[in-house]
Amino acid sequence: GTATYRKCLTLSHEPQGWLLELPEVFSACRIFINGEKVQEIGNVEPAHFQYGVRNTLLSLPDGSVELIIQTSNFSHYYSGMTYPPLLGRSDDILGNLAVRFIFYALLCFFPLGGAAASIAVWAHRQQEPLYLTYSLLCLFFSIHTLYPFIHWSGIGLGEFAYVAEDSSYFAMLSCMVLLTYSVSH
Repeated sequence: GTATYRKCLTLSHEPQGWLLELPEVFSACRIFINGEKVQEIGNVEPAHFQYGVRNTLLSLPDGSVELIIQTSNFSHYYSGMTYPPLLGRSDDILGNLAVRFIFYALLCFFPLGGAAASIAVWAHRQQEPLYLTYSLLCLFFSIHTLYPFIHWSGIGLGEFAYVAEDSSYFAMLSCMVLLTYSVSH
C-alpha cells in the first residue's frame, strides 16, 4: 500500500543547524521539505515500484518547516514508517549516531573474534562439535547485528537483507538448542 506522512514544525534559529534522522522507511519513500523534493529512495509509484530501504539524514532549515514523506510498499510485510524520526541539533544527532555505530560495531565484531577462536579450537580437536556450534552461533549473531550498517550504507540488497537477518536469527536459535543439548546431554 501507500501512505503519506505530513508534519509541520516551527524550528528556532540554531547556529549548528537542525538534522532529522529518518530510520529505514519500508520500502520506498519520497521526501519533501517545504514543497521541494529533497530525496527519493526507491520508487513509490505503484506502476514502477522499486524497493529502496535505507536510513537517511536530512538538514532542516530554521523557521516554518513542512515535512512530507510519501511511502509505498508492494514487496513484503512491513510498510511505511515503523520507527520514529529523530529531530535535533546537528551535533546531538551526529553524537547519537556515533554512539550507536560504536555499540553495534562492538556487538558485531567481538563475536566474530569469539567465532574465530572457537573455530580454531574445533579445528584442533575436530571430534568436539561444541566449539563448532558456538562459533556458528557467534557468526550468526554478527550477521544479525549488521543491519544498521547495511541500512546506512545504502547498499541495494533489496529483500535479501531481511532474509539474511531473519535467517541468522533462526540459525542462532538452532545453535542455542544444539549447545544446550550438547552441554546437558
